[in-house]
Amino acid sequence: FGEERALVVFHNKFADTRGWIRTSAAYAEKDESGEGKRIVQKTIGEGLALHREDDYFIIFRDHVSGLEYIRHSRTLWEQGLYIELGAYKHQAFLNFREVRDSEFHSYGRLHAELQGRGVPDLEEALQELLLRPLHAPFREFMNPATLDRLVQYHAGEESGEPSVAGEPAALLDDVETHYLAFLEEARQFINVQVDAKALAAEVREELSQALQFDSRRIGKRYPAEKSPKFKDALTYLEMQLLRRDFALRVLFSWVFVHNLGKIGGEEDFPRRSRRLLDEWLLHKIIRASLEESGLERPQSEQAVALVKLLTRQQRWFGENGAKKDRPFRLLDRLLKDEEFAQFLKVNRFNEVLWYNKEAFEQAMGWLFVIGALQAVFEAETVVETAPATKKIAAKQTAAAAPAQTAPDNTAEKIAALYEVIESWQKAEAGSEYQVGKLLEGVRAGGSGRSSGRSRSKLKQPAKRAGKEGKSPRRKK
Repeated sequence: FGEERALVVFHNKFADTRGWIRTSAAYAEKDESGEGKRIVQKTIGEGLALHREDDYFIIFRDHVSGLEYIRHSRTLWEQGLYIELGAYKHQAFLNFREVRDSEFHSYGRLHAELQGRGVPDLEEALQELLLRPLHAPFREFMNPATLDRLVQYHAGEESGEPSVAGEPAALLDDVETHYLAFLEEARQFINVQVDAKALAAEVREELSQALQFDSRRIGKRYPAEKSPKFKDALTYLEMQLLRRDFALRVLFSWVFVHNLGKIGGEEDFPRRSRRLLDEWLLHKIIRASLEESGLERPQSEQAVALVKLLTRQQRWFGENGAKKDRPFRLLDRLLKDEEFAQFLKVNRFNEVLWYNKEAFEQAMGWLFVIGALQAVFEAETVVETAPATKKIAAKQTAAAAPAQTAPDNTAEKIAALYEVIESWQKAEAGSEYQVGKLLEGVRAGGSGRSSGRSRSKLKQPAKRAGKEGKSPRRKK
């Protein structure tokens, strides 16, 4: 088929075999006159039309296993292709493409490292090889041991009793040191000037606040006389953090990466942070660390999806306008985001857009969690962790006007977050899992209710849509 090439190898015997394939079996073809025939044999290098130079490599995929392989073109010319097959096994090699190595010898390094092994995605394996100098310092703080210690320290902060030997400060110092090394290496990859020390210190401080983040401490730390919804908000927060092992690992992983985009400046840094998670393959290290710390694969994939979503949507509540219309504007904007819609498993069936109830409730819960955590970040940055000049400025501002200081209105901020979530919850109850009805219910103030049909009957259309509708696939 034109430039397409394929090689099928079959072992027709009840035994294992291994060896080199270099020359084809003899076959007849027409001679130059077109009237006679001649017997010819071709080497694998000729058959695949390979280059003989040292800087060429051939990449191909085994259709049976789905793995990709890389071989040195000149080796195939001189020695052939090495094969190992079990009894009656076969391999079907397709999608041959030849590449020329660069001055950095990237393909040569990858060929030497794999030593004949196949991988699911060769280009991704090459990218991992090139990103190794960046991944090494990232793994120094994003690893199961660090996550486990953070979870244990959080338990100690929550109960007031130490749950692990040593002080959290020592661990936070280590994280800051390794994060600084990571940022210094990252600057080489995107060639920008950034205050790496300030950004590493910011991550350290946020991690310190995350260690103290629970409903009990927040309730004691911030006054709530003017926030009647604050108590309900704390109860909702406690519910979201019930699955401690899962929730805290998501929270700490998010703290590690959500500000990463600031390496390129403050403007639009959430989207930049989200993009770098994929471009630098950091999500793979996060997932591996979560699994090594005890999460099963479905949980780790769910956790990584949350970290990605929350990184992109970390400023979801930062929206001006009338308070009355805020829940609708916020949800409408979120639903227009492709990744948010994918997380909710939005799909079209019978000309209706459907969403997944469980995914929506999880997204609501986690948007509230990071919103509340950021309210705490803002309060403590002004009052406790800011430089002395900033503290003085904050005190002067408070003295000059009757407005509340940062800690005083933190409870109101968290209560305002919960009021939005509550509005979404009320609208969800009458939405019948339809996106349009969900938005209509939020616009109407969450007063919409299902029209008499039982909740069990409403689940069937959503399931049907999930099976037969075209759900958007997640980007890899």
